Amino acid sequence: MPRDSSIKSTPSKIHPWVIQPILFICAIGFLFYNPVLVTKQTPDIFFGLWQQNNHTVGEYIPQFPTDQAKILRLGELFGRLDELRDHNLTNTQYIDEIATLFNFKNSSQIVDKLDLIKARLLETTKQGSLFSRILGFFSFVNLLWFGSICGIVILFFPFLSAIFGPIILQLGTVVIEFLIKISPAIEPMTYLFSYLLIVQGLRYVPDVGLFISLTGCLALGCLMVYSDYKHKESSTYESDETRLLKQQVFHLFLFFAWAPVALIYQSKLLGFLSVGAFFAFLGFSVVCRGLCWLIGYENEYLMQRSCVSSLILMITFILIKLKVLVVSNPLWFEPFSTGVLTFGMISYFLSLLIISSKYYYSRNGKNSYASCQMMMVLSLFFALLIGSVYQFAPLYNIGLTFLVIYVMEKIHEIDLENILIIVLFLGCVCVYLISLYLQTHPDFIMNMFDASLMANV
Repeated sequence: MPRDSSIKSTPSKIHPWVIQPILFICAIGFLFYNPVLVTKQTPDIFFGLWQQNNHTVGEYIPQFPTDQAKILRLGELFGRLDELRDHNLTNTQYIDEIATLFNFKNSSQIVDKLDLIKARLLETTKQGSLFSRILGFFSFVNLLWFGSICGIVILFFPFLSAIFGPIILQLGTVVIEFLIKISPAIEPMTYLFSYLLIVQGLRYVPDVGLFISLTGCLALGCLMVYSDYKHKESSTYESDETRLLKQQVFHLFLFFAWAPVALIYQSKLLGFLSVGAFFAFLGFSVVCRGLCWLIGYENEYLMQRSCVSSLILMITFILIKLKVLVVSNPLWFEPFSTGVLTFGMISYFLSLLIISSKYYYSRNGKNSYASCQMMMVLSLFFALLIGSVYQFAPLYNIGLTFLVIYVMEKIHEIDLENILIIVLFLGCVCVYLISLYLQTHPDFIMNMFDASLMANV
């Protein structure tokens, strides 16, 4: 269908709507650099509401380690102390390590409370305990809070239209002319209010302030959509390239605005959202069409870029987690680790699933079909191996999911010939026998990790 000649061609500039987001990101950078100064110099938009004597659940429930390795180590230390106590002995080294695991400054703070701490630790870690139920309820409250924030941010402008729209129509042209005059100030004022919400969160304890700042962070996304709509010329035709570029800039701005706030709070939630925005910038997308969900990439270039970037990020964060790659400040990476491993695994294996498909290969003969299968199989093997050995749940769970999808796809894709059937069957038999041997000879595996474990056996 020919395009109307009155419609202009694709504009070369998209800057009118990015000026205020750039200023917003610069302000976030200064907040990250000196949060105390910014908090003092900005107004309290909540007028001190519930800031005095506010408490957190951590003040009422003992905060014990949730990491499985730390819990096992605590159990081992308490067991050794019990053995020494039976012989009227003690060991300050064990007590010092327990104090360190509980984030106490020195062992003198817990030396007379060891029995109480041990009992509370057992109670807290027991499934279905009172403490676990209370913490679970507050997690549910946080989920409701997060949902309400999303609803407020998304429905704010429709709410104003629904409430004040009929009033404006009744009052007539006077109000309309007034709104037209103040409209240039509405956009920057809303950006300023969103920024003040982020700063406002720093006036509260972190567990509470995080969700106040999160409101401002999510509001930024809606404001950028509003800015784009406001500055878009109705007579301008927007090409697919321009639309895609806008989407990438949009998600990149969100990442640069959210990541510093995630670092301030050391929040895995904000870190997860930041990583999601970054992978959307790389090209990974999720679109809902009613009961149909589209997960993937708009073009081949974005898929390849996401695949390579995901692999690099995953390897980097896994090496940091395993302490093979030592960084000066691990706290810079901690909020984003879950998001990188989750989005990275999904993006990487989805890309490989597409690339290793026979239908993709039939359209793109420059790739070797066999080498793509080898890359997919090796990636799944190492993901499941590392996820199992080092207890990385995202690696193991997502790797196992894509293994099932990959196998099901190959069943419908490959025509099984006699030779291939024989090879696959014998391979399965070999894996069966190897698994049986390893399960019946656990010493073989234990010696691979630490031969000293077998010294007393």
